[in-house]
Amino acid sequence: SANVTSPASSAAPAIELDRLDTLPRLFRARVAATPQAPAYRAFDPATQAWRTYRWAEIAAEVERWIAAFTALELPRGARVAI
Repeated sequence: SANVTSPASSAAPAIELDRLDTLPRLFRARVAATPQAPAYRAFDPATQAWRTYRWAEIAAEVERWIAAFTALELPRGARVAI
């Protein structure tokens, strides 16, 4: 059984990789395990500061994209540009 822990915190729960055979499953597992942990950082030129994005924030953004694409009623396999 393969497990991965967050390098930022040894207290973070391990994610069992054996059942996570898709990126969406891996993403959901990471969000559930460490919702307030930093997911990534990006520089904001408008504020001239680095901003930390947390896994819960990224999950909320993903849900907004899912809702937007669902509302478009695109057929399965449709191509979109982001």
